[in-house]
Amino acid sequence: MRTIVCALVIIAISACAFAADAVAENVVQEFMKLSKAKEKYEAGVQAGCDMMKNRMPSPEMLPEEQRAKMEAMQVRMADFMLKELGWEKVEAEFAKLYSELYTEAEMKAVIEALKNPAVQTMIDKDIEMTAKAMEISQKLAMDLMPKMQQFMKAEMANEAGM
Repeated sequence: MRTIVCALVIIAISACAFAADAVAENVVQEFMKLSKAKEKYEAGVQAGCDMMKNRMPSPEMLPEEQRAKMEAMQVRMADFMLKELGWEKVEAEFAKLYSELYTEAEMKAVIEALKNPAVQTMIDKDIEMTAKAMEISQKLAMDLMPKMQQFMKAEMANEAGM
C-alpha cells in the first residue's frame, strides 16, 4: 500500500512540475513574441550578412564578365547564412536564456508593459536603430582601416629599429 501511495505522490509531483514548466514555457513564448526577439535576432543576422557582403570585393571593381557571378554569389551567400543562422536554430536557446535571466514574475510584469502600443513602437524603432547603428559602425571601421594600416606599419618599423 505504501508503495502505491508513494508512486501516486511522485506522479502527482511530477505532473505539477510538468504543468509549472508548461506555464513558464507559455510565458517565455509570449515574452519573446511581444519583445520581438525573433525580429531583433534576424535584424542582427541580416546586419552581419551585410557586413560580410561589404567586406567582399565590390562587383564594380571586377571585370565585366565577373560582376554578375560575384553578385549572384553574394546573394547565395546571404541566403545560405540566413538559413544556417535562422531563428528556428536558436529559438530554443533564446527561450532557455530568457528563462534563466528572468523569473516568471518578472516576465509577466514585462509582458504587461510590452502590451503598451508605445512600447511596441519603441521596440520597432529600436530594431531600425540597431540596423542603422551597425551601418554607422561599419563605416567608421572602414574609414579606420587606412589609419590602422599606418599604425601597424609604424609599430613594425619601431620594433625593427629596436
